[in-house]
Amino acid sequence: MPVIRNQYIVFMIKKFIFTLMAGLCWGRAVSAAVNIAVIAPKSGDYSVTAADLAAGVRAAVAEINAQGGLLGQSINLIEVDDQCDDRFNISMAQMMAVNSSAEDKMSLVIGPYCANQFAEVAGIYAKGKILQIMPLPADDEKLTVPYAGLLRLTGRRSAQADKFFEYYKMKFMNWNVAVVYDGDIRSAVEIAAVLQQKFADAGMSGRLVSYNFAHYGNDYARLARDILQIGQVVYILGESEETARLTHEIGDMKNGTPVFTDRYNLREDYADIVDAGQKELYFLGLDSLKDNPRFAPTLVRLRLHGLEPRGLGVYGYLSVSLWKSLVLKAETFDYDKVVATAGSGKIGLPWGNISFASGTSASPAPYGIYGFRGKEYTQVY
Repeated sequence: MPVIRNQYIVFMIKKFIFTLMAGLCWGRAVSAAVNIAVIAPKSGDYSVTAADLAAGVRAAVAEINAQGGLLGQSINLIEVDDQCDDRFNISMAQMMAVNSSAEDKMSLVIGPYCANQFAEVAGIYAKGKILQIMPLPADDEKLTVPYAGLLRLTGRRSAQADKFFEYYKMKFMNWNVAVVYDGDIRSAVEIAAVLQQKFADAGMSGRLVSYNFAHYGNDYARLARDILQIGQVVYILGESEETARLTHEIGDMKNGTPVFTDRYNLREDYADIVDAGQKELYFLGLDSLKDNPRFAPTLVRLRLHGLEPRGLGVYGYLSVSLWKSLVLKAETFDYDKVVATAGSGKIGLPWGNISFASGTSASPAPYGIYGFRGKEYTQVY
Protein backbone atom coordinates (compact mmCIF):
# COMPACT_ATOMS: atom_id res chain seq x y z
CA MET A 1 0.00 0.00 0.00
CA PRO A 2 2.82 2.55 0.77
CA VAL A 3 4.34 1.83 -2.67
CA ILE A 4 1.02 2.45 -4.39
CA ARG A 5 0.54 5.63 -2.37
CA ASN A 6 4.02 6.89 -3.28
CA GLN A 7 3.35 6.16 -6.96
CA TYR A 8 0.18 8.20 -6.66
CA ILE A 9 2.13 11.13 -5.17
CA VAL A 10 4.64 10.96 -8.05
CA PHE A 11 1.77 10.85 -10.57
CA MET A 12 0.10 13.87 -8.97
CA ILE A 13 3.34 15.86 -8.98
CA LYS A 14 3.93 15.03 -12.67
CA LYS A 15 0.35 16.02 -13.42
CA PHE A 16 0.88 19.34 -11.61
CA ILE A 17 4.13 20.04 -13.51
CA PHE A 18 2.34 19.40 -16.82
CA THR A 19 -0.55 21.68 -15.83
CA LEU A 20 1.81 24.38 -14.61
CA MET A 21 3.95 24.34 -17.74
CA ALA A 22 0.87 24.35 -19.98
CA GLY A 23 -0.47 27.34 -18.11
CA LEU A 24 2.81 29.22 -18.21
CA CYS A 25 3.28 28.58 -21.92
CA TRP A 26 -0.26 29.83 -22.61
CA GLY A 27 0.45 32.95 -20.57
CA ARG A 28 3.65 33.76 -22.48
CA ALA A 29 1.94 33.19 -25.83
CA VAL A 30 -0.68 35.85 -25.09
CA SER A 31 1.40 38.45 -23.25
CA ALA A 32 3.56 38.92 -20.21
CA ALA A 33 1.74 37.13 -17.41
CA VAL A 34 1.86 36.90 -13.64
CA ASN A 35 1.27 33.43 -12.24
CA ILE A 36 -1.04 32.65 -9.34
CA ALA A 37 -2.45 29.34 -8.05
CA VAL A 38 -5.46 28.13 -6.11
CA ILE A 39 -4.94 24.83 -4.31
CA ALA A 40 -8.06 22.81 -3.60
CA PRO A 41 -9.27 19.22 -4.10
CA LYS A 42 -11.32 18.49 -7.21
CA SER A 43 -12.59 15.14 -5.97
CA GLY A 44 -13.23 13.52 -2.62
CA ASP A 45 -15.06 14.58 0.52
CA TYR A 46 -14.61 18.34 0.25
CA SER A 47 -14.60 18.77 -3.52
CA VAL A 48 -17.91 20.65 -3.86
CA THR A 49 -17.06 23.26 -1.23
CA ALA A 50 -13.54 23.57 -2.64
CA ALA A 51 -14.94 23.94 -6.18
CA ASP A 52 -16.92 26.93 -4.92
CA LEU A 53 -13.69 28.50 -3.65
CA ALA A 54 -11.93 27.91 -6.98
CA ALA A 55 -14.88 29.33 -8.94
CA GLY A 56 -14.61 32.59 -7.00
CA VAL A 57 -10.88 32.81 -7.71
CA ARG A 58 -11.52 32.07 -11.39
CA ALA A 59 -14.14 34.84 -11.63
CA ALA A 60 -11.80 37.41 -10.08
CA VAL A 61 -8.96 36.51 -12.45
CA ALA A 62 -11.27 36.64 -15.49
CA GLU A 63 -12.44 40.08 -14.41
CA ILE A 64 -8.89 41.41 -14.03
CA ASN A 65 -7.86 40.08 -17.43
CA ALA A 66 -11.01 41.46 -19.08
CA GLN A 67 -10.07 44.89 -17.72
CA GLY A 68 -6.60 44.75 -19.29
CA GLY A 69 -4.70 42.93 -16.58
CA LEU A 70 -2.90 44.19 -13.49
CA LEU A 71 -0.04 46.69 -13.86
CA GLY A 72 -0.10 45.92 -17.56
CA GLN A 73 0.22 42.15 -17.17
CA SER A 74 -2.36 39.42 -17.57
CA ILE A 75 -2.97 36.96 -14.77
CA ASN A 76 -2.28 33.29 -15.42
CA LEU A 77 -4.27 31.07 -13.04
CA ILE A 78 -3.16 27.52 -12.24
CA GLU A 79 -5.78 25.38 -10.49
CA VAL A 80 -4.06 22.65 -8.49
CA ASP A 81 -5.92 19.51 -7.43
CA ASP A 82 -4.08 18.48 -4.27
CA GLN A 83 -6.51 15.70 -3.23
CA CYS A 84 -6.13 17.05 0.34
CA ASP A 85 -2.76 15.27 0.46
CA ASP A 86 -0.22 16.93 2.77
CA ARG A 87 2.80 15.25 1.17
CA PHE A 88 1.74 16.47 -2.23
CA ASN A 89 1.25 20.00 -0.88
CA ILE A 90 4.75 20.01 0.60
CA SER A 91 6.35 18.71 -2.61
CA MET A 92 4.35 21.13 -4.72
CA ALA A 93 5.33 24.10 -2.52
CA GLN A 94 8.98 23.10 -2.84
CA MET A 95 8.70 23.02 -6.65
CA MET A 96 7.00 26.41 -6.76
CA ALA A 97 9.63 27.92 -4.46
CA VAL A 98 12.52 27.04 -6.77
CA ASN A 99 10.88 28.61 -9.86
CA SER A 100 12.44 32.05 -9.54
CA SER A 101 12.61 33.24 -13.16
CA ALA A 102 10.31 36.10 -14.17
CA GLU A 103 8.33 33.81 -16.48
CA ASP A 104 7.92 30.88 -14.08
CA LYS A 105 7.73 32.50 -10.65
CA MET A 106 4.51 32.10 -8.70
CA SER A 107 3.40 35.41 -7.21
CA LEU A 108 0.41 34.23 -5.19
CA VAL A 109 -0.96 31.00 -3.77
CA ILE A 110 -4.52 30.82 -2.42
CA GLY A 111 -4.86 27.89 -0.03
CA PRO A 112 -4.27 25.04 0.38
CA TYR A 113 -7.82 24.08 1.28
CA CYS A 114 -6.59 21.12 3.38
CA ALA A 115 -3.37 21.51 5.30
CA ASN A 116 -2.50 19.50 8.39
CA GLN A 117 1.18 20.27 7.73
CA PHE A 118 0.29 23.93 7.42
CA ALA A 119 3.35 25.40 9.17
CA GLU A 120 5.76 23.48 6.93
CA VAL A 121 3.92 24.42 3.74
CA ALA A 122 3.68 28.09 4.76
CA GLY A 123 7.39 28.16 5.61
CA ILE A 124 8.29 26.91 2.14
CA TYR A 125 6.19 29.60 0.46
CA ALA A 126 7.63 32.30 2.72
CA LYS A 127 11.20 31.20 1.98
CA GLY A 128 10.42 31.19 -1.75
CA LYS A 129 8.87 34.68 -1.43
CA ILE A 130 5.46 33.61 -2.66
CA LEU A 131 2.54 35.47 -1.12
CA GLN A 132 0.04 33.08 0.45
CA ILE A 133 -3.58 34.01 1.24
CA MET A 134 -5.76 31.75 3.39
CA PRO A 135 -9.50 32.25 2.75
CA LEU A 136 -10.71 29.71 5.34
CA PRO A 137 -10.96 30.20 9.12
CA ALA A 138 -8.26 28.33 11.03
CA ASP A 139 -7.63 26.77 14.41
CA ASP A 140 -5.36 28.58 16.88
CA GLU A 141 -2.26 26.58 15.89
CA LYS A 142 -2.49 27.66 12.25
CA LEU A 143 -3.06 31.28 13.28
CA THR A 144 0.28 31.38 15.12
CA VAL A 145 2.35 30.45 12.05
CA PRO A 146 4.72 33.47 11.98
CA TYR A 147 5.11 34.63 8.36
CA ALA A 148 4.24 38.17 7.26
CA GLY A 149 3.73 36.89 3.70
CA LEU A 150 0.97 34.57 4.90
CA LEU A 151 -2.19 36.69 4.91
CA ARG A 152 -5.19 35.30 6.77
CA LEU A 153 -8.29 36.80 5.19
CA THR A 154 -10.48 35.09 7.77
CA GLY A 155 -9.95 34.55 11.48
CA ARG A 156 -10.36 31.86 14.10
CA ARG A 157 -12.65 28.85 13.73
CA SER A 158 -13.55 29.41 17.38
CA ALA A 159 -15.18 32.74 16.44
CA GLN A 160 -18.23 30.73 15.43
CA ALA A 161 -18.88 30.17 19.15
CA ASP A 162 -19.40 33.93 19.53
CA LYS A 163 -21.94 33.95 16.69
CA PHE A 164 -23.76 30.91 18.11
CA PHE A 165 -23.98 32.56 21.54
CA GLU A 166 -25.43 35.74 20.01
CA TYR A 167 -28.09 33.70 18.18
CA TYR A 168 -28.79 31.58 21.25
CA LYS A 169 -29.53 34.67 23.35
CA MET A 170 -31.78 36.05 20.62
CA LYS A 171 -33.78 32.90 19.82
CA PHE A 172 -33.23 30.22 22.50
CA MET A 173 -32.54 32.16 25.70
CA ASN A 174 -32.91 29.96 28.83
CA TRP A 175 -32.93 26.74 26.78
CA ASN A 176 -30.41 24.07 27.73
CA VAL A 177 -27.55 23.52 25.27
CA ALA A 178 -25.65 20.28 24.65
CA VAL A 179 -22.27 20.77 22.98
CA VAL A 180 -20.82 17.53 21.55
CA TYR A 181 -17.20 17.58 20.41
CA ASP A 182 -14.57 15.26 18.96
CA GLY A 183 -11.49 15.53 21.16
CA ASP A 184 -9.23 14.55 18.24
CA ILE A 185 -10.18 17.69 16.28
CA ARG A 186 -8.23 20.69 17.52
CA SER A 187 -10.72 23.28 16.28
CA ALA A 188 -13.64 21.38 17.86
CA VAL A 189 -11.97 21.47 21.27
CA GLU A 190 -11.21 25.18 20.86
CA ILE A 191 -14.80 26.06 19.84
CA ALA A 192 -16.25 24.05 22.74
CA ALA A 193 -13.88 25.79 25.19
CA VAL A 194 -14.85 29.26 23.95
CA LEU A 195 -18.53 28.37 24.18
CA GLN A 196 -18.14 27.10 27.75
CA GLN A 197 -16.41 30.35 28.69
CA LYS A 198 -19.19 32.40 27.06
CA PHE A 199 -21.86 30.68 29.16
CA ALA A 200 -19.73 30.96 32.30
CA ASP A 201 -19.11 34.68 31.80
CA ALA A 202 -22.86 35.21 31.40
CA GLY A 203 -23.60 33.29 34.60
CA MET A 204 -25.31 30.53 32.63
CA SER A 205 -22.92 27.59 33.10
CA GLY A 206 -25.87 25.47 34.25
CA ARG A 207 -27.42 25.83 30.80
CA LEU A 208 -24.53 24.12 28.98
CA VAL A 209 -23.60 20.42 29.16
CA SER A 210 -20.59 19.01 27.25
CA TYR A 211 -20.26 15.54 25.70
CA ASN A 212 -17.23 13.88 24.11
CA PHE A 213 -17.81 11.49 21.19
CA ALA A 214 -14.97 9.31 22.49
CA HIS A 215 -16.94 8.37 25.60
CA TYR A 216 -19.67 6.77 23.49
CA GLY A 217 -17.73 4.93 20.78
CA ASN A 218 -20.09 4.46 17.87
CA ASP A 219 -23.23 4.26 19.99
CA TYR A 220 -24.92 7.33 18.54
CA ALA A 221 -28.36 6.26 19.80
CA ARG A 222 -27.18 6.22 23.43
CA LEU A 223 -25.46 9.57 22.99
CA ALA A 224 -28.64 11.05 21.46
CA ARG A 225 -30.75 9.72 24.36
CA ASP A 226 -28.40 11.23 26.94
CA ILE A 227 -28.37 14.57 25.13
CA LEU A 228 -32.14 14.78 24.81
CA GLN A 229 -32.66 14.13 28.52
CA ILE A 230 -31.09 17.54 29.17
CA GLY A 231 -30.38 19.41 25.92
CA GLN A 232 -32.98 21.41 24.03
CA VAL A 233 -30.43 22.85 21.56
CA VAL A 234 -27.52 20.75 20.27
CA TYR A 235 -24.20 22.02 18.90
CA ILE A 236 -22.16 19.23 17.26
CA LEU A 237 -18.43 19.63 16.57
CA GLY A 238 -17.13 16.49 14.93
CA GLU A 239 -16.16 14.78 11.70
CA SER A 240 -18.83 14.77 9.02
CA GLU A 241 -19.99 11.16 9.40
CA GLU A 242 -20.23 11.16 13.20
CA THR A 243 -21.98 14.55 13.09
CA ALA A 244 -24.46 13.29 10.50
CA ARG A 245 -25.18 10.03 12.33
CA LEU A 246 -25.77 11.79 15.64
CA THR A 247 -27.97 14.39 13.92
CA HIS A 248 -29.97 11.57 12.34
CA GLU A 249 -30.48 9.83 15.70
CA ILE A 250 -31.59 13.07 17.35
CA GLY A 251 -34.07 13.68 14.52
CA ASP A 252 -35.51 10.17 14.84
CA MET A 253 -36.02 10.63 18.58
CA LYS A 254 -37.18 14.23 18.59
CA ASN A 255 -37.55 15.89 15.20
CA GLY A 256 -37.45 19.65 15.48
CA THR A 257 -34.59 19.77 17.97
CA PRO A 258 -32.34 22.66 16.84
CA VAL A 259 -29.02 21.14 15.76
CA PHE A 260 -26.02 23.36 14.91
CA THR A 261 -22.86 22.16 13.14
CA ASP A 262 -19.56 23.54 11.84
CA ARG A 263 -19.75 23.94 8.04
CA TYR A 264 -16.05 23.31 7.55
CA ASN A 265 -16.13 19.85 9.14
CA LEU A 266 -19.02 18.68 6.95
CA ARG A 267 -18.52 16.59 3.84
CA GLU A 268 -20.95 16.72 0.98
CA ASP A 269 -22.62 13.48 2.08
CA TYR A 270 -23.88 15.08 5.30
CA ALA A 271 -27.32 15.66 3.77
CA ASP A 272 -27.39 12.10 2.42
CA ILE A 273 -27.03 10.63 5.91
CA VAL A 274 -29.38 13.06 7.63
CA ASP A 275 -33.09 12.68 6.94
CA ALA A 276 -34.07 15.37 4.42
CA GLY A 277 -37.29 15.93 6.38
CA GLN A 278 -35.50 16.79 9.60
CA LYS A 279 -36.37 20.25 10.89
CA GLU A 280 -34.30 22.94 12.58
CA LEU A 281 -30.86 22.14 11.14
CA TYR A 282 -28.28 24.93 11.15
CA PHE A 283 -24.62 25.34 10.42
CA LEU A 284 -22.07 28.05 11.04
CA GLY A 285 -19.87 29.35 8.24
CA LEU A 286 -18.43 32.57 6.91
CA ASP A 287 -20.94 35.34 6.30
CA SER A 288 -22.37 35.35 2.76
CA LEU A 289 -22.17 39.20 2.84
CA LYS A 290 -25.30 39.41 0.64
CA ASP A 291 -27.00 41.90 2.94
CA ASN A 292 -23.92 44.08 3.36
CA PRO A 293 -24.28 47.33 1.34
CA ARG A 294 -20.52 47.47 0.79
CA PHE A 295 -20.70 44.07 -0.89
CA ALA A 296 -23.36 45.14 -3.42
CA PRO A 297 -20.93 46.05 -6.25
CA THR A 298 -19.08 42.76 -5.80
CA LEU A 299 -22.40 40.88 -5.73
CA VAL A 300 -23.34 42.38 -9.10
CA ARG A 301 -19.96 41.44 -10.62
CA LEU A 302 -20.16 37.85 -9.35
CA ARG A 303 -23.63 37.44 -10.81
CA LEU A 304 -22.38 38.76 -14.13
CA HIS A 305 -19.94 35.84 -14.04
CA GLY A 306 -22.86 33.47 -13.47
CA LEU A 307 -22.02 32.92 -9.79
CA GLU A 308 -24.60 33.16 -7.06
CA PRO A 309 -22.54 34.19 -4.03
CA ARG A 310 -22.60 31.52 -1.37
CA GLY A 311 -20.07 29.67 0.68
CA LEU A 312 -16.39 30.06 -0.08
CA GLY A 313 -16.82 31.41 -3.62
CA VAL A 314 -17.11 34.90 -2.15
CA TYR A 315 -13.87 34.47 -0.23
CA GLY A 316 -12.00 33.05 -3.21
CA TYR A 317 -13.00 36.14 -5.17
CA LEU A 318 -12.06 38.46 -2.29
CA SER A 319 -8.67 36.76 -1.88
CA VAL A 320 -7.73 37.79 -5.41
CA SER A 321 -9.24 41.25 -4.83
CA LEU A 322 -7.10 41.66 -1.71
CA TRP A 323 -3.95 40.73 -3.63
CA LYS A 324 -4.90 43.09 -6.45
CA SER A 325 -5.37 45.98 -4.00
CA LEU A 326 -2.00 45.32 -2.37
CA VAL A 327 -0.22 45.16 -5.74
CA LEU A 328 -1.82 48.43 -6.88
CA LYS A 329 -0.87 50.17 -3.62
CA ALA A 330 2.69 48.84 -3.81
CA GLU A 331 2.82 49.54 -7.58
CA THR A 332 4.74 46.30 -8.03
CA PHE A 333 4.43 42.51 -7.79
CA ASP A 334 7.61 42.39 -5.70
CA TYR A 335 7.00 40.11 -2.70
CA ASP A 336 8.79 42.23 -0.09
CA LYS A 337 7.04 45.43 -1.14
CA VAL A 338 3.60 43.79 -1.30
CA VAL A 339 4.11 42.29 2.16
CA ALA A 340 5.25 45.65 3.52
CA THR A 341 2.13 47.25 2.04
CA ALA A 342 -0.07 44.66 3.78
CA GLY A 343 1.45 45.65 7.11
CA SER A 344 1.41 49.39 6.63
CA GLY A 345 -2.07 50.34 5.45
CA LYS A 346 -5.72 49.45 5.35
CA ILE A 347 -7.46 47.65 2.52
CA GLY A 348 -11.22 48.07 1.99
CA LEU A 349 -13.24 44.84 2.01
CA PRO A 350 -17.01 44.40 2.35
CA TRP A 351 -16.94 43.94 6.14
CA GLY A 352 -14.67 46.97 6.67
CA ASN A 353 -11.15 48.28 6.26
CA ILE A 354 -8.63 45.64 7.25
CA SER A 355 -4.94 45.76 8.06
CA PHE A 356 -2.50 42.97 8.81
CA ALA A 357 -0.06 42.46 11.68
CA SER A 358 2.32 39.54 11.02
CA GLY A 359 -0.17 38.30 8.44
CA THR A 360 -3.16 38.31 10.78
CA SER A 361 -6.09 40.57 9.97
CA ALA A 362 -7.21 42.97 12.68
CA SER A 363 -10.76 42.68 11.29
CA PRO A 364 -11.27 39.12 10.01
CA ALA A 365 -14.28 38.05 7.99
CA PRO A 366 -17.38 37.50 10.15
CA TYR A 367 -19.36 34.30 10.70
CA GLY A 368 -22.99 33.73 9.80
CA ILE A 369 -25.65 31.16 10.70
CA TYR A 370 -27.48 29.21 7.98
CA GLY A 371 -30.68 27.21 8.01
CA PHE A 372 -30.23 23.83 6.30
CA ARG A 373 -33.05 22.03 4.50
CA GLY A 374 -32.11 18.93 2.55
CA LYS A 375 -29.19 20.08 0.41
CA GLU A 376 -30.11 23.76 0.36
CA TYR A 377 -29.28 26.43 2.90
CA THR A 378 -29.96 30.11 3.46
CA GLN A 379 -28.40 32.54 5.88
CA VAL A 380 -30.68 33.33 8.83
CA TYR A 381 -28.31 35.45 10.94
